[in-house]
Amino acid sequence: MKALSLASIYQVPKHLSNQSNQRRKIRLDSRPRNILIVDDDPVIRDMMVDILSFEAYPVRVARNGREALEILRATERYLVFLDLMMPVMDGREVC
Repeated sequence: MKALSLASIYQVPKHLSNQSNQRRKIRLDSRPRNILIVDDDPVIRDMMVDILSFEAYPVRVARNGREALEILRATERYLVFLDLMMPVMDGREVC
């Protein structure tokens, strides 16, 4: 998919613009209901939360695998960003 500049949006024929809006709506509706970021590094966690929250994703965080499993057991349908090397329980043990 080719990115359009703001100036070129006004040059897109209306029927193509409507198709694009319909595709965007489908993509937004199919977003994961929850995202879980599992990382022991607070800088990485905060950066990912900022980026994903800005895009309107619901985000939760865990500092280790044990916390992640507790969250995952309580709520379904998570997309998980999982660090492999963490204290307490690492990412391999979670899987």
